[in-house]
Amino acid sequence: MNSYGKIVQSAHDRQGNPVAVDSEYLLIYYAADWCPYCVEYAEELKEQYNQYKRMYGNRLEIIFAGHVNDQSDENLLAFLDQGSYSFPYIPFSERGSSGVMELLG
Repeated sequence: MNSYGKIVQSAHDRQGNPVAVDSEYLLIYYAADWCPYCVEYAEELKEQYNQYKRMYGNRLEIIFAGHVNDQSDENLLAFLDQGSYSFPYIPFSERGSSGVMELLG
């Protein structure tokens, strides 16, 4: 299975339930709640996400991967809460097997 397949199979909603992602375009969002630039970008990202969803519908999805220094789902969910983001995320326990952090190089 390629990286895309592993990542989409690892996507979960805020309640920890697996999410079926079947999108032609997959955007991976790396960020952290302690990063001032990431927090500042929140509103713009939500606007862009809504615009992309209007343009591409279900053909596009953003999946939140967090930051390489995150140590738990609490870190990831804190960021999603802070920005009121609705897109799925890769749980901390699945980041290694999904290969999502290796995409950073």
